[in-house]
This record gives sequence, structure tokens and C-alpha cells, in this order.
Amino acid sequence: MQEVRNIRQSDVVRAVSRMQDYIEAHVSEPITLHQLAGTAGYSQWHCERIFRELTGKSPFEYIRALRLSKAALILREGRTKVIDVAFDFVFDSHEGFTKAFSKQFGLPPGRYRRETPAIPLFMPYRVSVTPASPEKEKKSMSTTTKTVFVQVVERPRRQIMVKRGVKATDYYTYCDEAGDEAGCDASERIWGALSSVKEALYEPIGMWLPPADDSGRHIQICTGSRTSS
Repeated sequence: MQEVRNIRQSDVVRAVSRMQDYIEAHVSEPITLHQLAGTAGYSQWHCERIFRELTGKSPFEYIRALRLSKAALILREGRTKVIDVAFDFVFDSHEGFTKAFSKQFGLPPGRYRRETPAIPLFMPYRVSVTPASPEKEKKSMSTTTKTVFVQVVERPRRQIMVKRGVKATDYYTYCDEAGDEAGCDASERIWGALSSVKEALYEPIGMWLPPADDSGRHIQICTGSRTSS
């Protein structure tokens, strides 16, 4: 019976993953719940329920947040008009886009285009099927052997931006600390804000460093393009 439940759960996870893939591929086109249900292989009602259960958002909340974040990245470059970006991401008007953008990020798109402050971009969590037991996980990790090639590349000196844990000793306590009662949602907002920095060279990373002044060790870093002094 447990095995049956595990199989059903993995089917649900794969269905939501297919919906995420469909949304990503068609984010600049109109997307209906009927289309997502066809991709998932479930009814529209069940499709919406399982999507919210695994991602924390309804399909259309997810789509809107993703569109607005992708729109923000284009506006950040300052080469495209606000109205053109709005239409590119399926908003019917400048006013509707401005209202949605302001609600999502706390400032209107025109101002963001001019000033490009750090904003909490939506960074979608990709659902995936995990082994049903530690034994299966161990087996799945040991079935193949791959050769890893390491290349050392010299980079110029640069500044970094750090969000250091204060008392956290692992990722989950870092989440609690970063978001108080908001937990890992707040940690994801930090990750999104660091990803929005125009001068950043790479995505933010989480890493361990030796504690400083009895502070926690888990931090998130975003590297910048400017040389350090």
C-alpha cells in the first residue's frame, strides 16, 4: 500500500514538473488552465490543487510572478520601453502592468528601469521526484560513476555582497533567522534580491565560511563586476 502511495505521489510530482516546463516554455504567451491540465494529465480542478500543494502558489500566481520577474530583468537593462515589456509578457495595458509590478516589487516599473535597485525576483522552486527511502537514494547515487574534470580559472579581484547568518549553524536555521517567522520564503526572497543586482556576474551561491565574531556560518553571496579596493 505504501508503495502504491509512493508511485502516485511521484506521478503527481512529474505532472507538476511538466506544468512548470510548459509555463517556462510559453511564459510570453497566453496560458490557460485547460492547457496546463492537458500537459499534466489531470482535471483542471486537480491540476490547480496539486500545483498549489507542491509550489505554494496557484498556477496563475506562479505565472504572474514569473512573468514579472522576467520583465524586471529586461527593464533592468534599460533598452526596452515599459509598455513594450508589458505587452511581451501578456499584460493588456501599461496601467495593469504597472499595478502588478508595483504590488510584486514595491515600486513602479518606470522607476525600477531608471534606478535598478535590488528587488526580490521570483526564483521558482523546481519540483522533482526523490527516492522513497534512504536505501533507494543510496542505490541511485551509486549506480553510475562519472569522471569530473576540474579547471582552475583566474578571475580579476571583485567586490562581493554578503548576507551572513548571525547565529545560524545550518541552512534551516539560516532560513528561520533570515525570515523570522517567514522561514525559507524569506531566504528565497534574499536569493531573488541578490539575483536582481545588475552588476552581478553569477547567480548567488550558498556557502560556509569560518565564523566571524561568533556569527553563524551559513551565508549567501552574490559576486559583482567591480574590482575591490
